[in-house]
Amino acid sequence: MASKKAINSVVLGAIVAVIVIGYVMMNYSPSGTTSGEEKSFDIIAFQWGFEPQFIEVNKGDHLTLNIATDDVPHGIAIDEYQINEPIMVEENTKLEFVADKSGTFEFYCSIPCGVGHDQQGGFLIVKDPSEPEQDTIILTSTKSGEKIIVDGIIDETWNNTPEAIFSTVYVHENRQIIAKSLNDGERIYFLLRWLDDDKNSDGKTETDRIALGFDISGNSDIAMGAAGVPHVTVPQRTIGQGVVDIWHWKAFDSHTETPNVIDDEFAGPFEQLKDHYYRDDDNNQGGENDLSAAGIYDSDRGQWIVEISRLLATDDTEVPEFGMMDKQFSVGSEYKIGFALWDGGKGETAGNHAVTEWGKLKVD
Repeated sequence: MASKKAINSVVLGAIVAVIVIGYVMMNYSPSGTTSGEEKSFDIIAFQWGFEPQFIEVNKGDHLTLNIATDDVPHGIAIDEYQINEPIMVEENTKLEFVADKSGTFEFYCSIPCGVGHDQQGGFLIVKDPSEPEQDTIILTSTKSGEKIIVDGIIDETWNNTPEAIFSTVYVHENRQIIAKSLNDGERIYFLLRWLDDDKNSDGKTETDRIALGFDISGNSDIAMGAAGVPHVTVPQRTIGQGVVDIWHWKAFDSHTETPNVIDDEFAGPFEQLKDHYYRDDDNNQGGENDLSAAGIYDSDRGQWIVEISRLLATDDTEVPEFGMMDKQFSVGSEYKIGFALWDGGKGETAGNHAVTEWGKLKVD
């Protein structure tokens, strides 16, 4: 028969085990999850967009979305989270859920609301804190003593220049933009290449395009172009107070019926969506177009080659409280740079386009 001392030891051990197991279970979370934070977002739906367009949280966060419309009824749907709710005029829609799936999930309008309805959307980005952050792509603008001609031709100077590859994300993923940059101390130059199955530059289809974006305010998103972004009166190329300088090259400009055109554009901010500063050469708004560009389609390789140039520092229109419309560059500094890409042969226009994450431009 076991001694009383031995029995007490067994009982004590069992109690300790239960306490330890209970503590572990109470504090356990599956791999890649966190206990989560309470996060709340106010969202406005309008024809045809959402503000903000990007919502970024961590896996495990408890989300509250307070949603309203400032014009007509809309809906909001996130398929992966089984969310589909109407957004009615003069009513507030409140959604609460746990972001328990990591990834990038599109949210979109689920109630027809006009001609831009199909392009009204945004993205819920749920990051897993246990996964390492992706490295920022760095594009270095190297100093060149050679004369650079903007003609869309890759000459020897460009052949000796290092390149950076930017991949598109969210939608139309994994398209690659191969970028190079040079400067001569006065002007900055970019050489951009990307694959495209066919040349769309005659106005008979949607046109091929590329846009460079430079963050001015430090808190802009990477979306450049969407339904009404900037093609109607409510641009949504930036989030909240974000300010961005956009260089928008088009293989064919339908407004002027001219091939090989680059617009010098600026967007942001908008306080109540429609109260904004906005420049677009098509509408002759804003400051001067200081850009030069040339694009050539290489049918043998099935790719576009576009050269773009601008002065490092310009004398452009200043927006009160937000500074210059043009991003100002100086040798020895770093800047946020991103790209948007449209494939006209696939019918892409306005918000139906591909974008990259922000990268870094280093001007040496």
